Amino acid sequence: MERMIFSNPQSMHKPKFFFAIFALLGCFSSSLQGQCPLTDVTLNTQTDVDLFIVQYPNCTHFTKSVTVTGSGISNLAGLANLQEVAGLYISSTSVQDLSGLASLSAADFLDIASNGSMTSLGLSSLSNCRYFNITDNDELVSLAGLEQLASVEDVFNISWNDKLVSLSGLDNLAWVGKGIDSDDPPEFRLRFNPMLIDLTALLSMQYVDGDLIMTHNTSLQQFHGLEKLSFVRYLAISNNPALLDLSGLEGLGNVEEQISISTNANLASLAGLYNLSNVPTSGIGINGNPKLSFCAVQPICAALPSSLVYASGNAPGCDGIADLQNACLAITPCFIFEDHLDIDNPWIRGGVYLAKQSIHSEGVVLSGSIGAEAVYFQAKNEVLLKPGFEVKEMAEFTIAIKDTGCQ
Repeated sequence: MERMIFSNPQSMHKPKFFFAIFALLGCFSSSLQGQCPLTDVTLNTQTDVDLFIVQYPNCTHFTKSVTVTGSGISNLAGLANLQEVAGLYISSTSVQDLSGLASLSAADFLDIASNGSMTSLGLSSLSNCRYFNITDNDELVSLAGLEQLASVEDVFNISWNDKLVSLSGLDNLAWVGKGIDSDDPPEFRLRFNPMLIDLTALLSMQYVDGDLIMTHNTSLQQFHGLEKLSFVRYLAISNNPALLDLSGLEGLGNVEEQISISTNANLASLAGLYNLSNVPTSGIGINGNPKLSFCAVQPICAALPSSLVYASGNAPGCDGIADLQNACLAITPCFIFEDHLDIDNPWIRGGVYLAKQSIHSEGVVLSGSIGAEAVYFQAKNEVLLKPGFEVKEMAEFTIAIKDTGCQ
């Protein structure tokens, strides 16, 4: 008798039902495997790193922390899918760069420390970070690879990197500390980088809503690159033996809490603090700079004889309040205008009239009221003196078109 297989229509549907169940179970299993780990992860070997992307191929936004540590780890390709992470700690590895993290765009905590073979970073998508620590990477020469980084919300610490020459890579960093409400103030630290000579990559930096600490950078001679920096809460400049002056800080208009300038062996002048418009609430301390003889910049002179200005252990001319007062009496008064200056007063005292863009006169007469005092007009773009402008009674007159700066 011929046997009929699946002759019952109901039995014909059973295999399809079981196949569907198996398929759903397979998809569910794959989905579970593809999600991120539920706890913090520590990767101690290259195999651990390589297996991360195999075990969690769809893990892109990780709400826990990843710690990568171990001298046998030479690349981070296994973390290539990570786009956001709560914490990423990379220490004591043999990686030469972090190019394996090219997809990472944001991190809460990012700690790159003691990677003895690392020469550059390579975090080409990173745009925002809350706490960013780059320390003790002995072969790190530049910060190339951070070109997309626009902000660090809390602490940005670049310290103890023995061969770091420049901050190249931070070209788009605009601020540190914006919007953070904390008992511990945000900080931008540049410390103990003995080969650092170039800050020009910081040309986009506008403000540090916290502490700016630049100390023990033994090759740093000036601060060119910080010209757009306009606001800092606390400014500390110390133990930079090659520092000659403060040029590069001309745009700094407001230091809210305190300025401390100390123990800079070759600092000779405070030129660069021309445009500071306030006296910080906790004062200005200038101490232990043995070659510093010129401190009579306008903000300090305007503050005297305030008890909020401290000076000691500096060269004559800047060694004590009496020195500062005498030096300030000898300088030409400086009148600074934020943008444009239209002069329409016929009685002008001697001094430097500085406008950051242009100066126009409306037939001003510099008369005998100023005697033989010198009058200087300085503007960055234009000095336009309209018909009727004249100088009388021995008053000297000079036009200077130059970058803003007034001593």
